[in-house]
Amino acid sequence: ERRVAALERRVLAPDLPAGSTGSLEREVYELERRVGLLNEASLSRLQAHVAGIAVEGAKTEALLDRQKELQVNKLYETMTRWDRVMSAVPAIVQRLHSLRDVHSSAAAFVGDLNRIAQQQLSITAALQHNGEHLAAVQRGFAENLKAIEANIASLSERVERIEASAS
Repeated sequence: ERRVAALERRVLAPDLPAGSTGSLEREVYELERRVGLLNEASLSRLQAHVAGIAVEGAKTEALLDRQKELQVNKLYETMTRWDRVMSAVPAIVQRLHSLRDVHSSAAAFVGDLNRIAQQQLSITAALQHNGEHLAAVQRGFAENLKAIEANIASLSERVERIEASAS
């Protein structure tokens, strides 16, 4: 049996795969099985499956096309918006250059105004401090005036007593 199988392999089936060890009967059986897969029912199932895959592929392709279209539209809208902005940029830059001196003068004015406000705060603090000192001097002057009046009254009284004792 082995010899017959070897002869069949060499003579009758030269196109068998190199690693095949089966006999010619085995190969015929295998071919019949493969051909049997191509019957009407199998082909119908296969065609339905392929049609389903084609429909899914078409849906996916349509979805991808729609997504691409949306992305292109979004990009177009963005570019259109930036085109309008870009057309206004030279005018804006020229306007900024023309207003540079005005802005510099305004900045200098604000600096001067801040410096004047700071000086006003300093002067207000100094006036308040001087007012406190003036009030203290006035209180001291009033106390000294009372003391001087008391001293004059005391001197007048002593002079009168001395004059009275001398006469």
